[in-house]
Amino acid sequence: MKASTSLCAFICFVTSSYVLVVASEGVGGDFNSILELVKPYPLEKHYVTTKDGYILSLYRIPHGLKTTGTHTGTHFSGQLITAAAGRKVLRPEATDSGGSASASDDGDVGEETSRKPVVLLQHGLLDSCAGFLLAGHDSALAFLLVEAGFDVWLGNSRGSTYSRAHVTYPITSREFWTFSFDEMAAFDLPATLSYIRSHTGVHRLHYVGHSQGNTLLLAALSPTMADKISFVQASEGAAEGTHTAEPFSAESQALSRSVADSLGLVVMLAPVATAKFVTSVPLQAMAAVGTDALFALMGIHEFLPSLEVASWLYGGLCTVRPELCVSILAAICGYRKHAVNETRLPLYLRYTPAGSSVHNMAHWAQAVRGGKNPAHPKFSMFDYGKDCGLWATQGTCNQRKYGALDPPTYKLGSIPSSVRLALFTGGADILADPTDTKLLLEDLPPENVVSSTHLPDYEHLDFIWGMDAPQRVYVPVLKMLLKEQQKMEAGDGESGHLHG
Repeated sequence: MKASTSLCAFICFVTSSYVLVVASEGVGGDFNSILELVKPYPLEKHYVTTKDGYILSLYRIPHGLKTTGTHTGTHFSGQLITAAAGRKVLRPEATDSGGSASASDDGDVGEETSRKPVVLLQHGLLDSCAGFLLAGHDSALAFLLVEAGFDVWLGNSRGSTYSRAHVTYPITSREFWTFSFDEMAAFDLPATLSYIRSHTGVHRLHYVGHSQGNTLLLAALSPTMADKISFVQASEGAAEGTHTAEPFSAESQALSRSVADSLGLVVMLAPVATAKFVTSVPLQAMAAVGTDALFALMGIHEFLPSLEVASWLYGGLCTVRPELCVSILAAICGYRKHAVNETRLPLYLRYTPAGSSVHNMAHWAQAVRGGKNPAHPKFSMFDYGKDCGLWATQGTCNQRKYGALDPPTYKLGSIPSSVRLALFTGGADILADPTDTKLLLEDLPPENVVSSTHLPDYEHLDFIWGMDAPQRVYVPVLKMLLKEQQKMEAGDGESGHLHG
């Protein structure tokens, strides 16, 4: 009874959000909504276009209120700095121009290169870059990093609130929403890393992911037997890619090496790869009913959108009854009620959920079903099915996409040896279930895992919403990043920056 009630509420929430967003298409996702969270810190907005045509918004906080200037290696202590009240700072002006945008009261266009260590924060499932900002200047990870001397970049995956554009497809089209974390790994992440490296001059940057932010990185680092590029080319009308007889495709190997060569330390908060053992009722329900087919019948391609009108509605409800408006998010992900500042819940609900595609959620539903080996499920690409007839999923099948009956498996055991991973997991996490994270650790090469920290009482959203996250998670993360940065400086001689 409880599960069916949760599912009904969940469907109502999805459909009501969708109706509101369709009625107000084009509202939200603008520069000002992130500026509101960031000011008086400096803020830049950049646009990254992927090889398959998605236009991603990338935000940058180049320096803190006390850490302006360049990083020389002598003033970078990594201590948490609290900005003094009344300090004169660069105050951004509202702007939202194309290409890249930044604003300050002295008219600067932003720092083209960085002499500081650079870190990319990549959000989780149904979230946006706002997740790393919402806890406020004294507690959110982005601000703690920037005041510790980091040049902080905030990514936004395709389909989330701040990355809802394509060079060809309108956001109302089915084509726009036909993606999962496969495409985020193959296109979004490489384009984002390349842009940051080019813009800042760094050779390697640090990476902090939450939830699905780790999934797409693991997928990008793990070679597969499928050509990750060919299926997109085929969908655009080009000839289907050919497949090599080698154990891994040349394209996936090149992607894996390229991403690995761009990385310093990788910090994974609540990492998810397989999801066979999740206890999230909505995800279990989606796995049981067939998410893509259900919502396709309703004409819905976007999942839990969060544009301004919808988020203001739920934010208003949250002001009166916060326990009601977070019930769906709590059912999907989970958080410790006593550990979250409930006075900030209305703000959280203005930005969360941030949307994704039904196709992506269907991919997660497949992961919950676990594939052929329930005891040790595979981390696989999207399963289009074996039926290549008229009613095949999305008009295709595995043979057309991959040249095989089954979808390719991401080989976690074959990620490049240079990648250094620090994992933080929660013992009460209903999305990144402890059994799944244990299997992840078993699959990863031991030499790649430099640290694994388990917090027995932590749930999924505690890593970004928890009031104790700064002490229990972020301070250890900062220490690890500082230590890794010192190693990079000693090895590269120039703080990991490109030479020449």
